[in-house]
Amino acid sequence: MYKYYHYIENEQHLFLNLKRDDVRFVPGISFYNKYENMFKKLGKIKKMFDMLDEHIVWEKLKETFLEWEERGDLIDEYVNSKEIIGDLSITSDNGEIDYYLFRMKNLIKVFAIIYPNLENYEELEKEINNMQKELKRKITSKTDIQDIKIPTDWYLTKNGMIYNNSLEKKTSKIRRNIYTFDCDYSKEKEILIKKLEKIKNNGCVEHKDFVWYLGYVGDPTMIVKNKSYNRIINECIMGILDSVINMYDIFETLQKENNEEMYNKLYNLSDDELYIKVLQMSKIDVNNKRIYTINPNLFDFVNYIEKDYVVKQLEPVKIKEKTRI
Repeated sequence: MYKYYHYIENEQHLFLNLKRDDVRFVPGISFYNKYENMFKKLGKIKKMFDMLDEHIVWEKLKETFLEWEERGDLIDEYVNSKEIIGDLSITSDNGEIDYYLFRMKNLIKVFAIIYPNLENYEELEKEINNMQKELKRKITSKTDIQDIKIPTDWYLTKNGMIYNNSLEKKTSKIRRNIYTFDCDYSKEKEILIKKLEKIKNNGCVEHKDFVWYLGYVGDPTMIVKNKSYNRIINECIMGILDSVINMYDIFETLQKENNEEMYNKLYNLSDDELYIKVLQMSKIDVNNKRIYTINPNLFDFVNYIEKDYVVKQLEPVKIKEKTRI
């Protein structure tokens, strides 16, 4: 029987509260003059980065022992670089410069793998940290709270955990964890299972997990010693993990059958088709009191039926054997 999550219908309390610094200012020419050599080095790395081939990046990262979220984050930095890392100008404010430096610091991690002898990356990262500290020293105003509305885009995972497909600032974490067909999904799954168990046992997520899974840079207000105890945040991140683990189960089966054809078909499905008809998630339409699912066991939805929800059955996507010629 699936748990009923009371907050999904309580819109006045569905806010993600993040701390933010309210002061924006333009550091001006003196800041650029002070760090002129550093900006030149970062510009050179950015220009070379734009010419990198995604397949080379991916193959190099596969040779490392980084955990899946670190590899995924580095791949994201490559794929989105042209959109994420814009050019700075003399009129750029402290927020724009800090964001540029934040992204370039992640980019340097990619270059340390692809071109290990190009620069002293450790020194580059230290200098970026110094630049960011200088920008923060200029901030003297009080810290405000930024309230981000949580959309009512809810799903239940196959195992009854809650998931919100629109809460993440970045692309859906479920879909962005689809790698190449030859990825070692068995190994990736074991890493996620350990991560999920750790969150369950500790009752909190670490700040780095909050940033990775949901994509927000600001600190959540309910954070103690670098750990988030916000119930909605924690339960949604657990839902992401549970869904990706289930997806990797399916991918492992397709790999054993050498069924790359079906793998590619699944990749091209819409979110609802992938989530509901393949991963056996159940979509909760809060406004119309409907649940869309392929799960035929109504007993699992008793807690929702008692809240006047109507369960609508959909046809699953059949995971067929590969086409034989």
